Amino acid sequence: MLGLGSGVSQGAVASNILRSSIYTFESSVSPWIANSVQGTLTMQAGQSAPGSSDSDWMKCTYDTTQTSASGIAIVSWASGLVAANDVLTVTCDLHVVNDSGKWDPEGGSDTVDFRAQIGASQNTNAVALDTTSLNHTFTVTAASTASHLIIEVWTEDDRPQAGAVFYIRNIRAELVRP
Repeated sequence: MLGLGSGVSQGAVASNILRSSIYTFESSVSPWIANSVQGTLTMQAGQSAPGSSDSDWMKCTYDTTQTSASGIAIVSWASGLVAANDVLTVTCDLHVVNDSGKWDPEGGSDTVDFRAQIGASQNTNAVALDTTSLNHTFTVTAASTASHLIIEVWTEDDRPQAGAVFYIRNIRAELVRP
């Protein structure tokens, strides 16, 4: 007898990966678009964030003061895939430029609240001004079948003023069904 019956353990059931994507911005911002932006959000690929020698960042510049949540999105990223209770994990590198109060006109905050959203649910995390936040992670449990993948500035007192800039790169998004 080899004794295999009692010595083999069973692991946890693996999650079903519905969609997994990686987005880099060396030469293009596609398929990302501006989302819910008043005025124009200029999106430029192949940029270097302050303090970085890498030119694989997307630079996003607002030309108008924002009055509601706004940012970037991929329309129908998980079209026909997402269901309630699916889990989205988004990891990215972010750098928010602190330029004369353009992220907090009252001068009180040293962070900006970004959120990732899918399935009518979102997860919000603070990003420090003038600091590169590597592998910044958002985890979202979907409440509906809404399929747009959105990364945006959320909190009212963090809304960007005209001329505000943020950089983003290495967006990794994975949607799983637990």
